Amino acid sequence: MSSKEELKEAMSEMDFEIVDNGALKLPTSKPAVFSIDGDAEPDIDVLEDELDKRDFGAIQKQSKTREDGRFYCHFHVVTDHYKRVRVKTWNDSVRIFPDDELPDTYEFVRIVNSIEDAFGCELRYDPENEE
Repeated sequence: MSSKEELKEAMSEMDFEIVDNGALKLPTSKPAVFSIDGDAEPDIDVLEDELDKRDFGAIQKQSKTREDGRFYCHFHVVTDHYKRVRVKTWNDSVRIFPDDELPDTYEFVRIVNSIEDAFGCELRYDPENEE
């Protein structure tokens, strides 16, 4: 897992705001970006179990494995304080987006730990990953 300092930096990179373009008010968010170290074994059901152990819920889950073995998963996490974040994960990277208000440090660490435990890998904060 990333160090405490890297996790704090990842959280500081996250942002959420409503942008008024004159016609509509649109939500925009900036994610915390991680690379996956090791061979991830993504399994949305195991991830749901890991989140449940931490009193979180996963909703609006979608996952797909392409013929070339590339995995994609998108879901929302609802924390025990009813905050929501969106998570997008691939075989080699993870992005965690705030959906409204930012999660606190403890919630954020538990989300990262859930992904690591479920996928059997380590996440490394990687702000340069522009996939």
